[in-house]
Amino acid sequence: MSSSEWNSTSLGKIAEIIMGQSPTGETCNDDGIGAPLLNGPTEFGNSYPDPVQYTTDPKKLVTAYPAKSETGW
Repeated sequence: MSSSEWNSTSLGKIAEIIMGQSPTGETCNDDGIGAPLLNGPTEFGNSYPDPVQYTTDPKKLVTAYPAKSETGW
């Protein structure tokens, strides 16, 4: 699909947005141990996140989302 075929919409119409919670600093590391900690815009590229921090005590985790064929978007 080319970008000329993309539809413009608000993110809230296609996803449930839930605010995260920060873990304590003692549980964070940059050694790749634990779950990726996506804190801000520096971790998000054009298509995929690129984590630079991790935590051994994640407060919230993303759940699986349905495939495009199941949602129609």
